[in-house]
Amino acid sequence: MNTMTYKPIYHILDYANNNFPFYINKTSHKSIHVHKHDAYHFMYIANGKGTHKAGNSNITFKSHDIIFIDIDKNHYFKASNNTNMETFTCMFLPEIFSVIFNDNKSFWNMSFFSNFFKKNKIISIPVVYQTHIIYLLNQILNETTEKYVNSDQIISSLMLNLLFLIERIDYNNINKLIPEKLTNAALFQAIDYIDNNFTSDITLDNLSQVCKLNASYVSSLFKKVYGFSYKQYLNKKRIEYAKYLLRTCNNNITGICFEAGYNDLSNFERVFKNLQHMSPAEYKKQLAGN
Repeated sequence: MNTMTYKPIYHILDYANNNFPFYINKTSHKSIHVHKHDAYHFMYIANGKGTHKAGNSNITFKSHDIIFIDIDKNHYFKASNNTNMETFTCMFLPEIFSVIFNDNKSFWNMSFFSNFFKKNKIISIPVVYQTHIIYLLNQILNETTEKYVNSDQIISSLMLNLLFLIERIDYNNINKLIPEKLTNAALFQAIDYIDNNFTSDITLDNLSQVCKLNASYVSSLFKKVYGFSYKQYLNKKRIEYAKYLLRTCNNNITGICFEAGYNDLSNFERVFKNLQHMSPAEYKKQLAGN
């Protein structure tokens, strides 16, 4: 059993040297008993859920939450249902930034210091950022483990990158914003998915998983950016394909209905007439007349 669990205080210098007071690890555990740190501390929940108690606050957490803890703050973690949680744990002192700044005051003046650590804040990381956050944490872990040339400088730089990014995420969460580049990329993924799978059964939940965004947000985003719903776009793709089949093959209308992705003939005929102002049979007859 890990004896660290029973230490009332985690001393940063037990895990780091005097010149660079920084520590990070990646581990799996069920709980951490009441303890405190003589350094600033955050924990990223890569997988799992549970409860975090700091002072008088008792807050539940889930996968891809990040928990900030102030210096000398008694706290503990406990996973739900006695299951393991996978975490990145990081401790540091402001001195690590002296390799970048001339003095530590520059760090103390940064807003994320007072907004995150002093408030023992928990921030949920949206799906669109999760891969990048884990990538940064793994980079920091690798630099710490391997100790390459200039590792201290790179760790400090990556830490600033990470903390500033989390500050942006927190701002976006509060204001319910998602960056335009990410929303555009997500919509391109949705369009591409429909273009390549329109004859299959496609639901809003499918697109939500593809875009890694909330289903209702994907729906509203489609209308906002393109001026029509995902269902309207899907129907246009299917009807264009149905018209192609009516022009190029001898299948009956029922067969074409199913080939185009519809599983109900009356619905297919209704959508076709709504978009083409004639029924599939009338369209086929018109083709024969030409």
